Amino acid sequence: MANNVTFRANFEQINEAALEKLQELYSRFQDNDCNFGDMFVDGGEGSPTYEETNSRSWYIENVGSKWCYLEDHDEEGIFGTSAWDAPELGLCWLAEQLGELDPELLMNVSYEDEGPNFVGWMVFSGPDLWAGDIAETEEEVRDIVSRYSPDTNLDDEDEYYDALWESINDWQRDNFGQIEKDIINSRSFEID
Repeated sequence: MANNVTFRANFEQINEAALEKLQELYSRFQDNDCNFGDMFVDGGEGSPTYEETNSRSWYIENVGSKWCYLEDHDEEGIFGTSAWDAPELGLCWLAEQLGELDPELLMNVSYEDEGPNFVGWMVFSGPDLWAGDIAETEEEVRDIVSRYSPDTNLDDEDEYYDALWESINDWQRDNFGQIEKDIINSRSFEID
């Protein structure tokens, strides 16, 4: 079972209205603990309470992980740790909140289990998930290392682990680059 998962969401393109909303979401954090779920609490009808966002069942249902905290957050993105799984549902919610104000929002997400038992990436265009992929098995992760570090002896444990994280990062970046080009190209061909 996966343990801690590290994730990053980078705002590659975000307008002023979405940045203002992002700052408002950040202002909802309680006690400087940067509990990701706190961003859901707006005090409106149907809004969860801070007490609810601290429950495991609420987290799994709304964020997609047992718990999730941000270690860093600013106008360029967020960085944090979650338990068991990447906070995919929470990141989809964040893209929806910002994408409502910026239909050309471009947000990319990378995540890695500490094992790694799985690694993945996601790219959002406006409020929508445009594309994503996950390598969930040891064989899939080894295939990434094989493709991105072809000179690595996969049977040599030290050599394999020396190439592992750089290969994963290269795989994520390559996918971000290709998908972001696809998104930008699709936007340039849209006719009003």
